[in-house]
Amino acid sequence: RFTAEFDFRTYDAEGVILYAESLDNTAWILLAVRDGKIEIQFKNEFGTKVTSGGKAINDGLWHIISVEELEHSISVKIAKEAVMSINSPGTLFKQSQGFLETKVYIAGLPRKVGNTLVKQINPRLDGCIRAWNLMNQGHSGVKEVIQEKQSKHCLIAVGRGSFYPGTGTATFQINYS
Repeated sequence: RFTAEFDFRTYDAEGVILYAESLDNTAWILLAVRDGKIEIQFKNEFGTKVTSGGKAINDGLWHIISVEELEHSISVKIAKEAVMSINSPGTLFKQSQGFLETKVYIAGLPRKVGNTLVKQINPRLDGCIRAWNLMNQGHSGVKEVIQEKQSKHCLIAVGRGSFYPGTGTATFQINYS
């Protein structure tokens, strides 16, 4: 079954945290922020669903977020407290030869996905994710990618404006006298 847990912080009001899909693209789950709150969208063989709720998490503080597929529902927790339990007929992803194989995208969407979402969202999200535990495998796979790229490291201290959108500019007035 699908599980993900991590620490998360942002000031953004909207964007994609995580998107996972089956290898044949017939089932998927999206974890995002909309209006500062967690939103879940998913699709499986039984249909689609969109739910959002919980407290606003775009305050720049660290929040422990977990998503867990249970037998008949998907549970979303913030700081270990359940904020959403979404009824889900059937499993989200089907196992193949006893294994669950999914493609996972962090802080973005694959190019072909945009129009298949139940509710469209701006995928760009400025923020930071740490302490990954995907599919109860710890941070394996994620840690190597993050360590290789300095731009993927979390800033130690943040404030509004710490994360700049790709279209923004910054101007500094410096007096050298």
